[in-house]
Amino acid sequence: MKERIRHILREERSIQNRVMTMIKDLGVEKTFQMVGGFDNFKKIMNIETPMDYLHLFNGMTPIESEEISGLYKYPYKENHNLMVFSYIVNRLYIDDAKIVDVLRDDFELNNNDTINYLYDWLGQEYNLKDFMIISTTSKHLNEIK
Repeated sequence: MKERIRHILREERSIQNRVMTMIKDLGVEKTFQMVGGFDNFKKIMNIETPMDYLHLFNGMTPIESEEISGLYKYPYKENHNLMVFSYIVNRLYIDDAKIVDVLRDDFELNNNDTINYLYDWLGQEYNLKDFMIISTTSKHLNEIK
């Protein structure tokens, strides 16, 4: 019986890893479509709250920009930045489609709640505080070297 439970848990983790790879490779919206919608995505990934969703993007290691001092990129995969933080102007540029739109549209949060979740997550996970959040496109974030 214990072995069967272990097998099921390994299988669930494998599916979750594949879904995260899909997010990285295809983007959030296509992934949601491929798994049958946002509600199915939440079930597969065991997501109950907006913070659970944000925690999918924990563990990104900041990389200092080669071109601009004080600018740090947070890639979720090679050459794909989820966010960029500037210590010079205290601004965080974050991917609109992967983060902000999901919180607003799929979790149906208003703008204030969206911002509050982002500040809480960024403070807890990345120790970022006292900054302005600016949502932008993936294309803009990935142009930064």
